Amino acid sequence: MLEPFRETLTAGVPLIAALGNHDSDSGHGPAQLQALGQPGPWFARRFGPVLLVVLDSNRPDDPDQLRWLGQTLTASDSPWTVAAMHHPMRSAGYHGSDLDVRRAFGPLFKRYGVQLVLAGHDHDYQRSRSIDGTTYLVSGAAAKLRPAGSNEDTVVSQSIRHFLDVAVFTDRLVVQAVNQQGRVFDSVVLSAP
Repeated sequence: MLEPFRETLTAGVPLIAALGNHDSDSGHGPAQLQALGQPGPWFARRFGPVLLVVLDSNRPDDPDQLRWLGQTLTASDSPWTVAAMHHPMRSAGYHGSDLDVRRAFGPLFKRYGVQLVLAGHDHDYQRSRSIDGTTYLVSGAAAKLRPAGSNEDTVVSQSIRHFLDVAVFTDRLVVQAVNQQGRVFDSVVLSAP
């Protein structure tokens, strides 16, 4: 299971995984999380000035997860908070926005100033405008590509295989979307609040 990540892990880069719909639907989610060394279906990890909050978007209404999320965001003194999950709260792609996820997590993200939300599920790249201080990215293009869409929230939307590079500074986050040829095709700078 870890073989595709071997070179990256050997270089000392931590592996952070969020459960997707196929993990949840198959019933193998807990075993996969354990094999990948993840502490559970939702957890937080601090990387310098960034608090990374990983959520289980398969169960957005889980009261334990929502209670934990509220407590975690309340207790955080991190200048930057990034949330990661599988189902996008804001998407103009094939699957579209997951409104249950938006209703469950959105108010907490707004209340506690989450600056960046990362999701997958739609097989494309999308970046939203800042909505209540939060930028939403869909980065799900490592699988079979699907046509990318756009709506009133969309700044950039492309059906392209890519990865994200996030650079953290004290006064800004710089997020770059990089294609398979190593070229940056989208970039956004998020300034400190």
